[in-house]
Amino acid sequence: MAQCSVDKDDLPGIAAFVAEHLPQWKDADRGAMKAENVSGCGFGPSFKVTATLEPHIVCFKLRVRDAADPAERILSLGASALASSGAAPQRFVAGPNWWIEEWGGVVLGEADIFDQANVSEACAGRCGELLARIHATDVKWYDLDLDKALFKETEARVGKPVAHDGALGWFIRLLGPWFPGDVTDDGLKEMCLEWPEFLAPQSAAGKRRVTTHGDFHQGNILLTQKDELIVVDFDFVGVNVAVFDVAYHLQHCLVPAEIEYRTDPADRGDARRSFARAYLEASGLPAASEDVTALVVDAEIFRLGDRKS
Repeated sequence: MAQCSVDKDDLPGIAAFVAEHLPQWKDADRGAMKAENVSGCGFGPSFKVTATLEPHIVCFKLRVRDAADPAERILSLGASALASSGAAPQRFVAGPNWWIEEWGGVVLGEADIFDQANVSEACAGRCGELLARIHATDVKWYDLDLDKALFKETEARVGKPVAHDGALGWFIRLLGPWFPGDVTDDGLKEMCLEWPEFLAPQSAAGKRRVTTHGDFHQGNILLTQKDELIVVDFDFVGVNVAVFDVAYHLQHCLVPAEIEYRTDPADRGDARRSFARAYLEASGLPAASEDVTALVVDAEIFRLGDRKS
């Protein structure tokens, strides 16, 4: 497949490129096609492209980093693995710096079933089930050589090897590509050498090493036309301890700062426990009250690192 060299602001050009490379649209009316930039805050832009032929809507992803970049390669491998497991949109076709996938649906944060001010137990439970599907994705897709490449800069600054499989391994390896210069050398040493022991999960469910999404919140979850939840945005995908995604969802969805730090914070205990219980049950793990409590406690402790970072 050819590389896409169309400028991201050339929407007619984007639509034409999709029509040229999507087999189902080879006979589509080019004049009736439309492309709309629906990008979030990831490394590459995303476009909603419509046509008169089935599928009437697709998503076109354009990548801006070199395909050989270790972080970009992990993103591509992780996205493909999650699509294969049914936790992410299915790809139709892909090229060196782009791919075309099915249109996922409505962002959960904008769907009727989600209310940021009062997340229901039912909605929290459905998100827990989706996370279980993500974590069930086989970790064999992960390239350990790429992982080593991502840690090189961090280990050079710390002055010694860093545990790649520690509680903060996923976050630390991203400091280079995502947050260069945002953390001092002393701060980085503290994160690498002191925090992992403090934040290490104690529950059997939380300490499992699984495929993690890394940015699991309502803005990256879609509600499909089949009333199913799937996940998008794979810039932070990796292999990490399971509690990372659980804690991240608590921090950024179920108990966000604007709610937690109010004078009279709303009690989100039921939503948190519903999320954890559904996650454990869908994962085929023990889900008695004490198991739910152990996972929630792990996640709450882990959130301390998220907030401090």
